[in-house]
Amino acid sequence: MLIRKPGMGGRFGRPGGPFGQPGPSSSSPSDREVTPVYPKYVRQHKETTVRPGPPRLARDKVYEFLKDGTFRSARDIANLPGLAPNEWYVALSELLEHGCTFRRQGNSIAMNLERRTPASAKGASAELSTLLAGIDATKPDFARPPSFEAAGGRRQVEELEPPDTSVDLGNQGFINPERDEARPEDRDALMVTSDPNCFLPARQMVTATRAILARKSSGKTYLAMVIAEEFLRLTGKTDTDFPFVVIDPTGVWYGLCATVDGQASPHEILRLGGEHGDWPLAPNQGSDVAELVVKLWPKPVILDISDMLPEEQHQFCADFGAKFYTINHKPVHLFVDEADDYMPQSVESGNKVQRRCLGVWDRVVRRGRVKGIGVTLITQRPAVISKNVLSQVDGIYVLSVSAPHDLEAIDSWMKPAISPSDRDLCLKSLPSLGRGEVFLVQANLKAGALVRFETRAKTTFDSSRTPTVDDPEPPPPSLSKVDREIWKKAGEMLGYKKEASTVVVGAVEVDDDGDQIFAPSEEEVE
Repeated sequence: MLIRKPGMGGRFGRPGGPFGQPGPSSSSPSDREVTPVYPKYVRQHKETTVRPGPPRLARDKVYEFLKDGTFRSARDIANLPGLAPNEWYVALSELLEHGCTFRRQGNSIAMNLERRTPASAKGASAELSTLLAGIDATKPDFARPPSFEAAGGRRQVEELEPPDTSVDLGNQGFINPERDEARPEDRDALMVTSDPNCFLPARQMVTATRAILARKSSGKTYLAMVIAEEFLRLTGKTDTDFPFVVIDPTGVWYGLCATVDGQASPHEILRLGGEHGDWPLAPNQGSDVAELVVKLWPKPVILDISDMLPEEQHQFCADFGAKFYTINHKPVHLFVDEADDYMPQSVESGNKVQRRCLGVWDRVVRRGRVKGIGVTLITQRPAVISKNVLSQVDGIYVLSVSAPHDLEAIDSWMKPAISPSDRDLCLKSLPSLGRGEVFLVQANLKAGALVRFETRAKTTFDSSRTPTVDDPEPPPPSLSKVDREIWKKAGEMLGYKKEASTVVVGAVEVDDDGDQIFAPSEEEVE
């Protein structure tokens, strides 16, 4: 039984008053202890203003600049604050991948307000190449409407001079006699441009290591064939031989054997393989051909492998390169067309033949100079050719390039070679270069490592021309023939001894097209 003691408050077991004093009785409601009620604290809402910061990514900067749909010149886009020289190409590519679309007017670009389904990376790259074809980020916008004078209302267009993009290269590359030394004799002047004051030292070029980088239809093979023409011209005019060998997977180098008008050229070049070859080639004859080239030195040779399958081309090139590097000890220049197929950045999974081909040519490019071997690598995809191989070249010829990844590869090569200002000038100009316009960039020069020039017209048959609907198949040219003894020796070394051993008295051997192979002077050749 619980008994409430007198003096206790309304709660059991607690004193009713302070310090143990009796508290009020709980018998009446008015005398009960009341628990105080405090007002609930409510946090006062503080109004804040969020201010967006400036865009950080290059893609966002370009988007903010173009989102209003107004035409902007390529020069203004490329010179946006905070953008690296080639970042605007990458930014446009990323915007295309996110579904943005663009239109172009002259040298200006505008963004369309409507969006589309995002494109793949490959599709965006192809679309970007089409969008930027022929554009020049170094020139102001000439497409804007003309202004009117305040008085008279006469229409007038503001003419702005584009910056001068010509840079003299100094006496280790292109030589300008007005600024440097006098032009050497013709025996050492390799003329790849029509300017008589600009030329390359031919003797150094035989063992030089170069690369020609350009997108398709820009004139990269055309430039390589002009260099080969100069080797032929100097061999004919001087007492010095400038030998070269061509690995031709395109089947167009036979044009060196004919003049511009399709007549036989005075230059004798042995052609092996392909439709126009003096003798056919088999995929397993790479080593035999290397021995033949060394024995026939300094005779120029074209190896046409265009009728071989890709894996057969890899086998032939691997065998040829390995053997040629081993046995050659004389100066000779190798032109390797479509080099990215034989020296790729990444080898297809399980493709042992292509991997071996890459290893062989990596060795040739890196160490070939001590064996007298110079190389010119020709490719339309700088991004996919082996960077280990590309890093070993001492100079690059760059024609029109617009794909972002290709521009990045070129930029990486140029960074240690030339100044930032020259590199920026070159990169901004590449997408707008016309056919045959070239930047020559050379490494390890103290001054003047960059020059811009235009490839001269060929003096031989233009076999690399693109067929058109008006002229789909021009008449085939008459090709020059090599000396009979050389032709015979080549056939025997390639295993065609029977075909090369017997000739009828006074007869003229012809092929299926009716072209003369040789005109023997003996009654019978054994």
